[in-house]
Amino acid sequence: MKIAFLIGVSNYLSQNNLPACKNDVEAITDIVKNVANYDEVITFSDKTSSSDILPMLADFVGKYKNETIDELFFYFSGHGLYDEN
Repeated sequence: MKIAFLIGVSNYLSQNNLPACKNDVEAITDIVKNVANYDEVITFSDKTSSSDILPMLADFVGKYKNETIDELFFYFSGHGLYDEN
């Protein structure tokens, strides 16, 4: 089984918005759905706050906890943070 979880965060409350991230994740979604033959693809590009995504991620992981997963593709486009530690 091959599954993909894709997130593109364009809108932020406390940082500069990144409008291209929604386009990035939509392009990756098209590739994954049309080329890579994944069994399930979950994409977030509109409601992308942690309160929206965390429950869906928990459900997604729980759904497959007793399954053999051959490949998990996780994609994130958005702001990041560098921490030396």
